[in-house]
Amino acid sequence: MTEFILGNALIQCVGGITTIAQTIYGLIGYIGSESKTPIYEIIRDMDIEFKVKILESLLKDINQEHKNSHTIKLCLNELECLLHKIATELQSIKGKIKYNNSLWVTYFRTYDFKDSAETLKQFNTTLGVRSDMLFNILKIDNKLMLEKSIMLRSMIK
Repeated sequence: MTEFILGNALIQCVGGITTIAQTIYGLIGYIGSESKTPIYEIIRDMDIEFKVKILESLLKDINQEHKNSHTIKLCLNELECLLHKIATELQSIKGKIKYNNSLWVTYFRTYDFKDSAETLKQFNTTLGVRSDMLFNILKIDNKLMLEKSIMLRSMIK
């Protein structure tokens, strides 16, 4: 029963990450097409979109093989929370861009993006650390699954 509940929770977590990833892609696309400031170059240089795509792709494999791991589920929950924070910051940038673009004279009253850039840089660093942690946990989990499989095969013989 616990295996079923954990498997479902992992599937929900993967679904949540996939949904927020789509939001992030859309926001980055908007910022790239509408911003007349360097914020898009900063976001592009951080490579957030690619990192999220790799994570999303990896999750499809995790979903199949690692459904019983509490540790992986914890990592995915924390990654999902972080992706929500990234999406919220990108949404804030989008709002500022819309405001800036609505002004007749943008020279005087435009938002700058220094704080947003710093926040995204911090989130990007955390994304890298948490992704690395997930990758390392997956290596350990794979090794444990292999050892368990070998042990079961030796018991059968």
